[in-house]
Amino acid sequence: MSYRIVIPLAEADVASCGPKAASLAALAAAGLAVPDAFCLPAEVYRRHLLSADLASLAESVTEGADASLLHERIASADLDALVLDALAAAHRTLGGGPVAARSSALAEDTPGHSFAGQHGTYFSSDFSELAQHVLDCWASLWSDRAYGYRERNALDHASAAMAVIVQRLVPADAAGVAFTVDPVTGEPRVVVEACLGIGESLVSGRVAPDRFVFSRPELVLVDREIAPKTLRLTSDGTGPVREVSVAPRDASLPAITDAQAAEVAGIALAAERVVGGPADTEWALQGTRLWLLQARPVTTSVVPRLPTGYRPTIWSNVNAGEVLPDVVTPMTWSVIGPLASGFVDALLGRLGVHVEIDRLTTLIGGRCYFNATLLGSAFDQIPMVGGGRGVTGIFGGMEASAELLPVLRLPPAEADVAKVSRVRALLGIPVVAIWMLRHTPARARRFIESTRAGTLTFRRRLAEARSEAQTAALVGDSVATLLGMTHMLGFTGVGMMQYGSLSAMTRRWLGDESGTLANRLLAGQGGVDSAEAGLALARLASLARSEAVVAGAVAGPGGWAAVRERLEAVATTTPGTALLLEAWAAFMAEHGHHARGELELATPRWAEQPDDVLETVRALMSAPEATDLAIAHERRAAEAAQTEADIRRHLDPVRRAAFRWTLEQARLGARTRENVKNEGVRSLAAGRQALLALGGHMTARRLLAHPDDIFFLRFAELDAVRSGRTDARPLVAARRAQYERDLALAPPPVVVGEWDGRGFTVQPAEGDELHGLPVSHGVARGRARVIRSLRDGERVRPGEILVAPFTDPGWTPYFVPAAAIVVDMGGLLSHGSIIAREYGLPAVVNVGPATATIRTGDLIEVDGDSGTVRILERAE
Repeated sequence: MSYRIVIPLAEADVASCGPKAASLAALAAAGLAVPDAFCLPAEVYRRHLLSADLASLAESVTEGADASLLHERIASADLDALVLDALAAAHRTLGGGPVAARSSALAEDTPGHSFAGQHGTYFSSDFSELAQHVLDCWASLWSDRAYGYRERNALDHASAAMAVIVQRLVPADAAGVAFTVDPVTGEPRVVVEACLGIGESLVSGRVAPDRFVFSRPELVLVDREIAPKTLRLTSDGTGPVREVSVAPRDASLPAITDAQAAEVAGIALAAERVVGGPADTEWALQGTRLWLLQARPVTTSVVPRLPTGYRPTIWSNVNAGEVLPDVVTPMTWSVIGPLASGFVDALLGRLGVHVEIDRLTTLIGGRCYFNATLLGSAFDQIPMVGGGRGVTGIFGGMEASAELLPVLRLPPAEADVAKVSRVRALLGIPVVAIWMLRHTPARARRFIESTRAGTLTFRRRLAEARSEAQTAALVGDSVATLLGMTHMLGFTGVGMMQYGSLSAMTRRWLGDESGTLANRLLAGQGGVDSAEAGLALARLASLARSEAVVAGAVAGPGGWAAVRERLEAVATTTPGTALLLEAWAAFMAEHGHHARGELELATPRWAEQPDDVLETVRALMSAPEATDLAIAHERRAAEAAQTEADIRRHLDPVRRAAFRWTLEQARLGARTRENVKNEGVRSLAAGRQALLALGGHMTARRLLAHPDDIFFLRFAELDAVRSGRTDARPLVAARRAQYERDLALAPPPVVVGEWDGRGFTVQPAEGDELHGLPVSHGVARGRARVIRSLRDGERVRPGEILVAPFTDPGWTPYFVPAAAIVVDMGGLLSHGSIIAREYGLPAVVNVGPATATIRTGDLIEVDGDSGTVRILERAE
């Protein structure tokens, strides 16, 4: 059976050549400067064992003595003649000069195991040395260090195998390593270490390196240490590597300039994006040309050793987690990240606050987090807003973390990233208020109408597009439209401001400290598009129950395609069939753009997965009482009207008029806030369809393996991939792997400093009583249904109480049969809060560890007036 002895670097994959070689291939494909190289796959090593009669020994190694014997015999055995010929021919393709032979074990640089420094790298000045160095690389698989590493990490010796990378040797003037996370403190900064000449002297510990530390992502030099120099490894590119002494006059000079160090830091960050996480890189500088020799993921976590007086950054996803709850794909982050930063910049800029936008957000465990320290420090300096607690109004859910407030300040060295002009901020407060108040309901209606019309036009153009170029242009148009939706911030802000005015008024005038009156006054008002989805689902269930033939067709086996076929078969004889099909089509046209975590572009919409909606309809068919949402809605509206009338009777004429106007504005603001977001999501869903269409074109040209691979590219990368300048396949593979790893993580809502996800779990609350924010009044008892992810496939049964980590419009079908709602995070104007008030469901949000404390089947009581959740009986 034939096999490939030599594989070009561009074709190297993990299975045959190991992660190190595959990483180099991905780096080169991403356009980074990697020296020419080829690989001897692990199969050549395995066959060498067979030909040298060493296979049985390799399979039965049980102690260090056996490993040492195997190491010696592998290194001393002769290479097969075919291997020698192929190796010589490949060496000539690199010019026949000096090369570096680098080990690439199949288990090396994998998640959790780096093997850094465990295997060998050898410099060969000619082919005779190269042949021996290939053997030495193989033998290093059984060195004491490598054997001990596998023992300590419980890795299988018998399955160990080694590929070899043969890379043109760069005759470096300077070389070294770069880490995109501080290897000592764990802080998110880039550390560059440099030495004169070839970097092996640094890697092996023979010389002390110069050290440059940069903040990230802006790459500002924050620290520099220059080490004394005594020797360097050098090569002229034709002969062997030599060790030479450094002249005394040069001993104190830096190996590279600050600008060159910054260039190294930049290429390290580029490598990080390719490997999918913090990276450990090796580099070489030849003249003005910077080369990347290898990059591996950082697989060890450190507990930060913080300097005296250091105050760690606080990151929060409590607010962002409601709209981007899960791991974010690169495409989504490349669009939504700038949009979110633009929203904040638009607000703060009017207040005279300038922050470094690149510092505003980050991904932790693949999820979106805002820099609460940065914003807290900025808001603390704004007159009438500061005092430390302004940030908790932004990041709802931090109220229980009052002990964090003293550290909501920037460390002194970083204070310039939040520049505040107090005079301009004071003058800017009324400017912001006026700007928000200009976002009137009439203006919101025009925004909604024009956005929806634009989305319909966009979908028509997409349907008519025939070429890849036309589709790519539409993708660009979609992204530009989304990035231009800064008015959404104004509508959202004015809604929050108007609710705040109502809440303050009921608290001051009526003693409404808990906010119960304010919540009652906003309940059951109607006109909230996302709430209408639940009412429409209830109507679908009623129509499906209306006639026995229709009910049988809907309840029968199969998904929506099978149901529709059965309904169409009896359409001429059963009048209710046409009504149901018409209502279904109307539901999908109006609400089909929704999904759980609906700001994630990779998430399929209800219209794409109608079976999910069908399952909800089927569940509601079997519980007629659960479809009485309209009645509950009307009851809440009547209660709100009665509460309003009672309050007005107790107020004097002046206060009565002020109260009436404030209440009307708060109701309009809450409705507008949801409806504007709804149209933004509709537009984003159309953009998703354009991306999938473009992904289809790129798949047809074999640029992608699947159309949805496009979500693992960034928007800015599309042109390079489409033109063939960048091979997307290794990028997509690496990012999909990182995405899957991140899905298994569960970072907390608030992270102080660095987060080490290993073994982290949310701790349940002590006792059987939890407290949160009451957002929809009433008291309900029922069995809990804990649903942490809609991927779990669980359903809420009629009368159960939904307990969830967050809610967005994608959760609306789960509200319909529920008796009450309990949510880990959220605020008074969160989607779940508004929907609960519309549906008349008692609700408590911002509970914290509700999903970690309550178990499915527990009997619980939800008090939407006091914000208390009690566990009355544990499920067996």
